[in-house]
Amino acid sequence: MHTYVIIELYDCRDLNIDDFSNYLEYICNHETFKMNESNVYQLVKVYKKFKCEDIKKMIMRWIKDKDSILHHVLLIELFDEQNYSDLNSLLKASIKQNFNKLYNVHAFDGINYYGLIEIFDTGFIKSSNQEEICIIFNRWVEYGFNDRHQYWQELLDKIDFSQLSKSFINKELIENPKLNDVQGLAHYLLALSFNTNFAKSNKIVENVFLVGGIGNNSKRILNYDVETETVSEFGTLQFERSRACSELVGTKLIVIGGKATKKMETFDVITKRSVVLETEIDDINYAFSTSKYNHQIWAFGGWVNDKDTDVVQCFDFEKMIWLDQKALPVISCGHSSVIINNIIYVTPGSTENTSMLRYDPRIKNWEKLAEIPMKRQNAAVCLNDNNIIYCGGTYEEGEKWINRDNCDIYEVNANKWRSTTPLPIMCSGNKSVELSTEIISLGGFSNGKKSISKNIPRPDKWVNDLKCPQTMTTEFLNIKKNKKLIILSSFDHLWIMGPAR
Repeated sequence: MHTYVIIELYDCRDLNIDDFSNYLEYICNHETFKMNESNVYQLVKVYKKFKCEDIKKMIMRWIKDKDSILHHVLLIELFDEQNYSDLNSLLKASIKQNFNKLYNVHAFDGINYYGLIEIFDTGFIKSSNQEEICIIFNRWVEYGFNDRHQYWQELLDKIDFSQLSKSFINKELIENPKLNDVQGLAHYLLALSFNTNFAKSNKIVENVFLVGGIGNNSKRILNYDVETETVSEFGTLQFERSRACSELVGTKLIVIGGKATKKMETFDVITKRSVVLETEIDDINYAFSTSKYNHQIWAFGGWVNDKDTDVVQCFDFEKMIWLDQKALPVISCGHSSVIINNIIYVTPGSTENTSMLRYDPRIKNWEKLAEIPMKRQNAAVCLNDNNIIYCGGTYEEGEKWINRDNCDIYEVNANKWRSTTPLPIMCSGNKSVELSTEIISLGGFSNGKKSISKNIPRPDKWVNDLKCPQTMTTEFLNIKKNKKLIILSSFDHLWIMGPAR
């Protein structure tokens, strides 16, 4: 009889003397052996080499020990989800449970890139505080900047920037001294901090950009910061834009019309550069309105060749041409337009236009709705809980134009107007926007005053709380969804209806 001894060979060149010493100690003293922070990494290497189930069970017991928490981040580098799913899941659960402690002691700084990605998968990032995730990524890059800066943009792209405050972005990213050491990252961050969905009504707003207008310099663009309540210079257009209109497409503001030119230009809110387009409008037109609908800019009425008009056109971005649409049922200028549930509403305007106008682009039909009680034009218009609020404005009395402080709400479902709290001053040429708890009325003509005020619809109270740099009238409005951009024309005052301060 012959006895055969089966020998299994292992290539152990990646195990060192310390690894073998700990393994031998474990074998010789199996019942009394204890895993600790001094030997765990050696035994992990041994387990991965020999697939010893007893060592695996010991590792799992050690992971569950609260004293081992600080090592879990580094251990996950060694146990990827594909090959060690049970150990990987156990480590991830522990990291999530003890995240605050690990965050406070900078436990993620020393991990390698693949371990970082293993921990911060899509689900973990989505369920976590986005500012904390951003700080962790920044710390990780700066901990080994020369070798890690190439991953910075990739990591930041995983963060939901709509959950970051403007002050946080400025402090942790824009003002980071390392930012300019990574080519293109500064521009990328500015673009990422703006969400590219746009509409004419939105309640989450951080910045109001005021463009052109009637004043000392109708080329200028100002920025009103809602959080800090300050006004600052932002950019410059190439043409004077008195009583013009604009819409935002992507990160570009498309500026149309005004008293001085038929030229169209774009202003990039990220690079702050203006470019003149080859496409022009048919005639010099001002005091009209625009709305962005179905990826097109629609323009309504206006003042052309010394008279108001009923012309409606839309601008096709792909073909870069203007297309005629069904005309307004009345000639009009000095009105505004908004979109509610894919229906276009054009407000009362000049003499012939005393009613709310409704247009359904799907059936190409205009309707005249309820007349406004106090006839006026050049008022501030915005949404108010899917109704339309119409504040200020001017009307002709004999040979004089009289400014008004009236505020009226058009109830869409009921097709009727009702009065609400008037503005603190007589004002026309102003514009307004709805925030989460406030309505802001910006600009207009009112005895040269320069102020900003606000109002909360329930209870109604207007508050004048900011002085502005110069007297100008507002001319057009755009609002950027979610990451909070509003484009208005320049202004001489801003009223906000809101809580008392």
